[in-house]
Amino acid sequence: ASNYYQSGFRQAAILTHDGFASGLGYLSGMYMWGEENRIHPLTPHHLAIGGLYDFVGTMLGLGHEGPAGKLMGLAAYGQPKFFDPRFVGNQYDWTTSATDFRKWFDHCTAQAAAMGYSLDGLGYPARILDPINVDIAASTQKLFEEIYLKAVQSLGTMLGRMGKVSGNLGLSGGCALNCPSNSRIFRESAFEHV
Repeated sequence: ASNYYQSGFRQAAILTHDGFASGLGYLSGMYMWGEENRIHPLTPHHLAIGGLYDFVGTMLGLGHEGPAGKLMGLAAYGQPKFFDPRFVGNQYDWTTSATDFRKWFDHCTAQAAAMGYSLDGLGYPARILDPINVDIAASTQKLFEEIYLKAVQSLGTMLGRMGKVSGNLGLSGGCALNCPSNSRIFRESAFEHV
């Protein structure tokens, strides 16, 4: 509501998602449709990228309170060398519980070890700019962007099938603060106004 009613849109697709999300039920966030003065909930999307992002930030030593913003900044220093499209999807595509965020982190560290990275500085704040840390951050950012973009595309497809077509998209929740993903959604999605 805070996003849609302040947007000036008369109709819009809406995606909400926050960092605290297990990917299960409404805790994951929602797909919605806004029209005139009404917002219609459609379905939970079961994303867990906010929780995943916080988990990775914590594992990299960025703190337990608000690691997401630091992870987004750190990602700019690295390359997404550990990105794997098999992880793109919602909670049900690749995990069974919130603790399975570890699968992604373990994938990144296993790939790093296989590529000859030194793991000595992993998770140490004093060595946060070591290649292992910045490339895990960049890989996680890439995964975040790909999942978020796919979610937006799925929302557009669902609304199209319902006969609800709009070039407007409202993003709300903590995950909407991820600037690189918002830029990609603006450039690459079917929505003209984000």
